[in-house]
Amino acid sequence: MKLISSSKERAPYLRSLLVILTVGSIGPMSSATAEIANELEPDYAEAVLEYNSQKYDNALKLLSEIQKKAPKTVEVLELKAITFKALKDEKGAADVYRDLVQLKTKEGKDKKEIAPYAFELGVIRYNEKNWKQAEQYLSYSAKNGFNVEVSRFYLGLIQSQTENWNQAESNFKDTLKGNVEELKPPAHYYLAQVYFKLGYPADGFGHLIDAKKTAQKFIDREDVQPESKKMAEQVRSAADATLAPFDKSQMFASFTFMTGYDSNVLLVPSETTTTSASGKSTVKSLLSVGAGYATSPLRTFQYVPSVRFNLNKNFNGSSYSGEFADTTFSLYVTKDALAPVSLGLKTEGTFVFQTQADAATGAKSYHLYDNTLLLSPYAKWDYSKSWTFSGETGYRITSYTGEDTVSETLKRSGSTILFKFSAQNKRTSTTFNPTYVAHIDLTSTKGTEYDSTIMGVQLVNSMKLGKVDFTQVLAIDKTSYGTSSTNRSDTLVMLALQASKKIGPRWALVSSADYSKNGSSDSASYSYNKFSLNVGVGYSF
Repeated sequence: MKLISSSKERAPYLRSLLVILTVGSIGPMSSATAEIANELEPDYAEAVLEYNSQKYDNALKLLSEIQKKAPKTVEVLELKAITFKALKDEKGAADVYRDLVQLKTKEGKDKKEIAPYAFELGVIRYNEKNWKQAEQYLSYSAKNGFNVEVSRFYLGLIQSQTENWNQAESNFKDTLKGNVEELKPPAHYYLAQVYFKLGYPADGFGHLIDAKKTAQKFIDREDVQPESKKMAEQVRSAADATLAPFDKSQMFASFTFMTGYDSNVLLVPSETTTTSASGKSTVKSLLSVGAGYATSPLRTFQYVPSVRFNLNKNFNGSSYSGEFADTTFSLYVTKDALAPVSLGLKTEGTFVFQTQADAATGAKSYHLYDNTLLLSPYAKWDYSKSWTFSGETGYRITSYTGEDTVSETLKRSGSTILFKFSAQNKRTSTTFNPTYVAHIDLTSTKGTEYDSTIMGVQLVNSMKLGKVDFTQVLAIDKTSYGTSSTNRSDTLVMLALQASKKIGPRWALVSSADYSKNGSSDSASYSYNKFSLNVGVGYSF
């Protein structure tokens, strides 16, 4: 992400700020005041008239003559400074403002009286690219209550130039908290650049979108000055230009093939509330394929349809009942996908097939095991550059085939209400980038044995060591079957490690290892230990 840094690129923004900078700035005296010596009042009044008539050279000559007689008269110095500004002589204006700062400081005047001169001098030093002095004077102005928001905005620009990104962030955020509405679109825009530089792209995109939205509000208003509207148009154009490369739809797909060893094959597709283990070990192969399409994330609604397919093949013939093939069709619809707060709806349909043996012939083939339909609203909140919170609540219907021969109490088909909350720490670290997850699943089944409540937590950490990406997972699920005949309860603990190393633009070497321990009050049927180790290759685009 490119930060606007050259004077040529900045000029339109800073020229547009001139209308704002006049608010609270020092203006010309309209008449002589008590601090002008009586004998000098006629000359000073004439200088004011010349200034108001835009005869700046004449006004400057008169003021220089007065200054020779009264070198420390504040009103004369103030009018002389703004006359230099009218003549676009910033060096002359800077000399006078510096004299005013020194004069007021020596006299021990309140800092609030000095702040306006410090502000003007800071702006001039900024235009001269004298970042050190500009920061010094504008900090003085901001701390002492003069043009605070504008001072903070300029300080943010200065600190962006000197790559003091954290201070720039603080000053742009202070600008957004202020009441100068004209500054909020550019403050959002430059704050986005800061976040890109700091390595927080989600926050950067959020502020780019806010810059565009706040700028558009100004453009649509009829009570806004032309200069302010022009600045808003420039900010909108700059935000559009930065976002343009991301304003497109795209296909995506991935493929993974792995081989490995499983010490205790499960008799269900995954570790669920109905888990039981076969007690058989096997060498196995796993295939995962996925593809989808994502519309532009900059549209009001982003649509992401996709399909995923997973298949495992066990080489121990006696463990065939632990072979499953599942296909999931999903659609995600997200409102304001890149905004700090986004809402969405997820729908998923999954079909799971199991290898089963024909009772008469012993021939093995895949048969439908179960199918599910899930509907789940979700929300994401980029709370800060450190944390993103997300949550969802869903309703899932599950139907198991072949239950016509099962007793009523053992039927597992039914529905589940799901609640999930996660907190992701986005601060970039080499070794610790955690996501914390908590979930509750409330399942109601046709039979009584499998009505259940799951309460679980997860810690998912990503890290990078050299050129290898790692993901570690610790998951603990507590499941209770309150209506079962044995009042069964299970506790499942799972540890997993995944690693990936790119071997080209698209290809990667991948590996995984996991260990699970399920403790159950019905230990004879449901307690087990298992581990697996897999290696393979992956491809994605």
